[in-house]
Amino acid sequence: GMDVPGIPGVLLGHGPNVAWGLTTSAVDTADIVWSDRATATVSRTLKVKGQPDRTVVRASTPYGPVVMKSGRTGKLYSIRRSYSGKELLGFAAVLQIPTLDRVDQVLDLAEHVPLGFNLVSADSRGSIAYATCGLLPRRAAGWDPRFPIPAEAVQDRHVPLARWLKAKDPAVGWVCNWNNR
Repeated sequence: GMDVPGIPGVLLGHGPNVAWGLTTSAVDTADIVWSDRATATVSRTLKVKGQPDRTVVRASTPYGPVVMKSGRTGKLYSIRRSYSGKELLGFAAVLQIPTLDRVDQVLDLAEHVPLGFNLVSADSRGSIAYATCGLLPRRAAGWDPRFPIPAEAVQDRHVPLARWLKAKDPAVGWVCNWNNR
């Protein structure tokens, strides 16, 4: 198998009955939300080699960390990630893959991976499968996800992409996935 140092789980490997591979996916799992005020701040002192220590203050809103403050309106722009606080659920799911027997089980498991990954698998019965993992934010009607949304348009609902973006034993006889960057 293949893994990434510091990350639990094997990203490319096989168990007795299932082989799998995971690559990152460019799925839309985040929104930029604007609001009027921060609800928390965190200060950290950073040691910089050959320079005095630096204190960094990070503000956040209920929607996530503040990434920008408008100089004109004073609005705060936060990044709201659909997987925030659920990251370890993905690792827990990936750790189960070696114990599975069929690609159907891998496809079911893919719905529980909140981070954006492409997951390909094959089993000892000759089946192959593909799924896109991640949580798609459900957005209020009338808001274009390419632009920041106001706090009042935020909805706390997410849908697993693997419910729709999956294939098992496609007619072409193969599944394909790659990362080009």
